[in-house]
Amino acid sequence: MHGRFLGYLIVFEKNKKMDKVDYLVLEYGATVAALEILKKSKDERALDRLESDFVHDLIFSEDMTEQNAAERALFLKFDPAAPHIIVTIDIDDFSDYLRKSQVSSEVDIQILKQKLFYTAHKKLSDSHLKFVSSRRSDKIVFIIEVGESYDLTPIKDIFEELRDHIARNFQDITVSVGISSSCMSVEHIPKGYGETEKAIKIGRILGGRNKVTCFDELGVYQILFNLKEDEEIKDFIERQIGRLPKLKNNKRNELTHTLNTYIELGGNTSKTAEALFVHRNTLNYRLRTLNNLLKQDLHNPHTLLNLAIALKLLRLQNK
Repeated sequence: MHGRFLGYLIVFEKNKKMDKVDYLVLEYGATVAALEILKKSKDERALDRLESDFVHDLIFSEDMTEQNAAERALFLKFDPAAPHIIVTIDIDDFSDYLRKSQVSSEVDIQILKQKLFYTAHKKLSDSHLKFVSSRRSDKIVFIIEVGESYDLTPIKDIFEELRDHIARNFQDITVSVGISSSCMSVEHIPKGYGETEKAIKIGRILGGRNKVTCFDELGVYQILFNLKEDEEIKDFIERQIGRLPKLKNNKRNELTHTLNTYIELGGNTSKTAEALFVHRNTLNYRLRTLNNLLKQDLHNPHTLLNLAIALKLLRLQNK
């Protein structure tokens, strides 16, 4: 109908051959069925637009109130008064993918994005989550209802499964996922969306693309990410770790890994040697080298804290 293929209407000739009247009835039935399908499709598209606009306004509109949200959410069977988390799915290096795959038609690009959206939407629907969603440029955004004392682990598992499914079934496409902390009211949703954006950026810095990163699991990186370009921060890094970043690659990586492990294990040399799979004497030699290089007391807990912060900041800056 109107150049669109909507499906098949099949008739089995069991007792007699079809005549002209039968064909007229069949044609009429096909037309009625096609009109009903188009009507339903039109209604669904209208509902999708309502949902997408609602999500956009929850995130970006300064005029959204609890009452406005409640009125608009009635059509979507969504409770804006419940606690929520925000999840953003972002296609990794999509412009680079388009160049390499030679997908240039805007129609083909939109079809690909729509397939990704439906794949993600189906995964969440099959997982029996209550949510509203929207597709924005190279991103898919979900606002998911959760309880006041929800468990993040199963939600993270769902999105890790989705990430793996996309990597397997969409050639050369991967996605990064950011999950916000809990949003206890409509007013917190814009902040939650910002957390997902930050989680994706930090996740890519720390672990590369194709990662699921929860804002609540970032710890001190939540704060350090905003400070990494500050001039005073650069001076702080220089004072703490001095010449370490300037060493040759192999030596720098070996000593940095040793120092990170030593700090993470609270300055315990036995556990550090075991974790690094090196002899105790080898570890002591590396620690003496670090002492001479950094001019720092590696037995002082305050020194280790400063070094830990400096190393995390350096990791953010290097990316």
